[in-house]
Amino acid sequence: MSNSTRMGEAAEELVARELVRRHYRIVGRNVAVGNLGELDIVARNDKEVVIVEVRSRNGDEDPCESIGPAKRRRIRRTAAAYLLDRPIDYEE
Repeated sequence: MSNSTRMGEAAEELVARELVRRHYRIVGRNVAVGNLGELDIVARNDKEVVIVEVRSRNGDEDPCESIGPAKRRRIRRTAAAYLLDRPIDYEE
């Protein structure tokens, strides 16, 4: 396993733990949505669903800068397809 893969997995674990600390329930990790792509983390609480794209970088680089317009569109399309296919029941 490469260092970048290990770093990415560690970053996903940190994000998942923080979401749980904030009273979210992790619904899925690395969720494949048809041929559209994969969602890193899907979580929910009693009011909302959050879909998280986890990015990590070494040094002073801003991870947000690693997500360009095409990647943002792909994430939005994948998230929309995921939510359309899985209605959320907040009464659970």
